[in-house]
Amino acid sequence: ERMIEVWDTPIDVEPTPHMAFFRYDDRPGVIGAIGTACGEAGVNIAAAQVGRRSGGGEAIMALALDAALSPDVLASIAASIGAHEGRAISLPCKYFAQQDQIFDCQKYYPFLSNRSKQSSQMLLPLLVR
Repeated sequence: ERMIEVWDTPIDVEPTPHMAFFRYDDRPGVIGAIGTACGEAGVNIAAAQVGRRSGGGEAIMALALDAALSPDVLASIAASIGAHEGRAISLPCKYFAQQDQIFDCQKYYPFLSNRSKQSSQMLLPLLVR
């Protein structure tokens, strides 16, 4: 499964146990500011993806992290980049080991969407406990 939409903005990212998402006005320096803040907090960024609907408009950054961001670090990053919104999630680890039960990701994280690129079928709600 892949997340292909966050806050109604196209993005393509594989779900990982610890993730963070920021919604902000696209401008130079934001990616570096987020990377620096995560590094200062001792949180490694395993992968990052930026999506936007148009140049100079609103952008979404999705981060796959090696550890969870604390609420204080998340708030600090959001404030420093002037984000409209910042969210951190921790997905159930059992999803990454086996898929024997359904976890409805959108029930707990409604800003996420993962409609299939070929159809409106929901993929990510197949996350497990």
